[in-house]
Amino acid sequence: MAKKKEEVKEEKKSTKKKSTKVVEKKKNDNNGISKINRFNILFVDLQVVFTILTVIVLIWYLFDKSAWHFLQIILGITMIIIGYNNKIIYDRPKFAWVYYIVGAILIIFDILLLLGV
Repeated sequence: MAKKKEEVKEEKKSTKKKSTKVVEKKKNDNNGISKINRFNILFVDLQVVFTILTVIVLIWYLFDKSAWHFLQIILGITMIIIGYNNKIIYDRPKFAWVYYIVGAILIIFDILLLLGV
């Protein structure tokens, strides 16, 4: 009888340890997504707006080739915003640099083409 009581106490201790480990794991597991605040929501909204604007300008470019410069600038800004969201919200800073570099190159080349250099 005394052995049963000791076994029950040991089982309770082991289940208690397991449950605290699970709770600690759940607290630390955020899947690489930062906390949502108004500033993050603003940039997600900007990403959606600029993506839609990029698609609209792309369709415009298919019919009128003079929209090329406007398309490059809008696409560059969209890429920079996507990079920011990757770095801050989704916690992928290494991949964000790809978006930053591509966006900056698009904008710089377009400005150089507009200036006629």
